[in-house]
Amino acid sequence: MIGSRCRNHFCSIPDSVRRIASSQRDCDRFFTFFICFLRIFIGNLKFYELFLNYERAMNAPDRYERFVVPEGTKKVSYERDTKIINAASFTIEREDHTIGNIVRMQLHRDGNVLFAGYKLPHPLQYKIIVRVHTTSQSSPMQAYNLAINDLDKELDHLKAVFEAEVARVSGEY
Repeated sequence: MIGSRCRNHFCSIPDSVRRIASSQRDCDRFFTFFICFLRIFIGNLKFYELFLNYERAMNAPDRYERFVVPEGTKKVSYERDTKIINAASFTIEREDHTIGNIVRMQLHRDGNVLFAGYKLPHPLQYKIIVRVHTTSQSSPMQAYNLAINDLDKELDHLKAVFEAEVARVSGEY
């Protein structure tokens, strides 16, 4: 390599680079940048390969698909269990553990519910399946509707209490 020796570094810098870096300060800056670049590039080669493999292997659905219900799809679908009397499954589209656990706990508060549980079929499928088994005095549809209505009332009450507290605290200041 044809070049001149840099004052503070044990390397040779090509004349073309030397011409670009007109002063010794520019040469030092360029050399520091170049060494940092090499360290980052060589040190992060594994990271770069992982990033490329991640981008190539990325098969997750788009983020909006977690929340937006596709056209022609019902938010909640009902399927009666043919093997067990007074049992059914509710499939709730575009929901996760948050709603599943809340609905399950609300169903457990009903005395006519013998079993209530939920599951996520797959992490990339944004839906939950809520299973309900009731006594003969109630149907799964009645228990589910009662639980949803009770949750709606509780959330309305929580919102009203929160807004009243915000108004009270903001009035103090």
